[in-house]
Amino acid sequence: MNPDFLDIIRALLDAEARFIIVGAYAVNIYVEPRATGDLDILVEATAENAPKVISALKEFAAPLTGLSESD
Repeated sequence: MNPDFLDIIRALLDAEARFIIVGAYAVNIYVEPRATGDLDILVEATAENAPKVISALKEFAAPLTGLSESD
């Protein structure tokens, strides 16, 4: 797995954000793995979860220009 993928997952876990992995990485648990080169993450869109996700994204050093908790 790409080290960046592990870093963002760890950041979300450390922030206690609610999220799930979807897409090919999730499907790979059930079928023959296939590499897609990306990681699809679905976060819970609630007022309680938003600051946790923002915190995780900051820890990951994601660009947050123009992003707010209400997005």
